[in-house]
Amino acid sequence: FLDTVEEAIVGTEQGVKLIKLSDIK
Repeated sequence: FLDTVEEAIVGTEQGVKLIKLSDIK
């Protein structure tokens, strides 16, 4: 369960980074 939660958090962080990169462009 913890592994799934950690993966979800990492996925969210990556998604936020992608959104920020898109905003910069």
